[in-house]
Amino acid sequence: MAILPIKDLGELDRRITIQQTTETVDSYGQMVRTYSALGQFWAKVDYVSGVEGEDSNRLEAAKRVEFVIRYNASVNEKQLISWDGDSFEIEAVLPVERKRFMHLITRLVD
Repeated sequence: MAILPIKDLGELDRRITIQQTTETVDSYGQMVRTYSALGQFWAKVDYVSGVEGEDSNRLEAAKRVEFVIRYNASVNEKQLISWDGDSFEIEAVLPVERKRFMHLITRLVD
């Protein structure tokens, strides 16, 4: 994990938006997912890897991006991060330095 630790708060130099996911059922019985902003946070961003593969005769690309933000107990794996025009699914939330920061491991959503 090359992104850790944070030595200076100046490393949190990117503004990200974390979005809360809500699932409801519409009148046709279909699951509808909506997003609302939980808040904006300063973050350190690191592109970790990019992988291409073929799945069901379809080329898919997966980008792994790691974010570090100040600790916030309301952030979890059911949320999305919006940054630089892209959306990222949070796959893991790891507390860092005795809950001073949070390490968010994400995947780019197509």
